[in-house]
Amino acid sequence: MTDDIYDKQHDDPIFEALKQDDPELQECTKKAKETFHIFLDLYEQYHKDYSIYFAIKVPIVNDDETIHLWYSFQGTENGLLKGEHFQLPKGFEGLKKIKVHPDIIDDWMINDHEILYGGFSLRYQRSLLTEERRPKYDEYMGVSEYRDI
Repeated sequence: MTDDIYDKQHDDPIFEALKQDDPELQECTKKAKETFHIFLDLYEQYHKDYSIYFAIKVPIVNDDETIHLWYSFQGTENGLLKGEHFQLPKGFEGLKKIKVHPDIIDDWMINDHEILYGGFSLRYQRSLLTEERRPKYDEYMGVSEYRDI
């Protein structure tokens, strides 16, 4: 067994910190916001195909701490985005289901049979890894190909 955190044998969810003031990460958020209408259009077309995974990444504030979590996208209700999380970090268990304003999203992704669309922060996070670690990251993420929208 390896000690790589992206090894599939780990049972705990992985939460890695990225510096929110990083200009490249801020560019990822900007791109996600600019293209979010595409995500919503594709969700409307394909959300009944349960083999396609739609997710949004949002900042969550708990006391004095802000973390950025991925939520399975569950559609919209009264102009708010609905999401559900399946692996929350300790201390955030009460945030399993959310309803948030679209303006606060950090990122979005669509995983269509291991092909990732969007996921700009995930691509950036992957770019920080060595070439040797990227296949483990891809396997952990369930992605075999990264495509532009």
